[in-house]
Amino acid sequence: MKILLLKDVEKLGKRGDVIEVKDGYARNYLIPKGFAVQATPSIIKHFQDINKLKEEVKQKKIIKLQAIADKINRLTYKASLKGGKEGYFGSITNEEICEFLKSKDIEIDKKQIELEEPIRTPGVYDVKINLGEGISGVLKVWVVKKEEK
Repeated sequence: MKILLLKDVEKLGKRGDVIEVKDGYARNYLIPKGFAVQATPSIIKHFQDINKLKEEVKQKKIIKLQAIADKINRLTYKASLKGGKEGYFGSITNEEICEFLKSKDIEIDKKQIELEEPIRTPGVYDVKINLGEGISGVLKVWVVKKEEK
């Protein structure tokens, strides 16, 4: 019997594969457990159409994420830390960077910002922002000493 796999099945194939199995195995195990359906031309076409739509949606999402990454790559965030003879007070955190990006109409979650620990010293930092689907942007963060008045 020809079947279309709905889920990955060990030693048989991956989701979407059309394979030939014994009738009893298909009727008594694969189909009742929801691992497969009998492969008719209409079901195969329907499954291919669904996969095509999913791929189109994924491609649109990737294009959108790439545009956001390009926008992030062009941005520079200038922040300041209070400092004295003893050192610097405060830090630049994921939340601050997230708020800066929100002000530039870029909505991301603070967990997407790859900052191992808060920035506590002046300097120039490249902060990686993981947008998903293997796409990331790098925000340049300039941290300067806040001028005391």
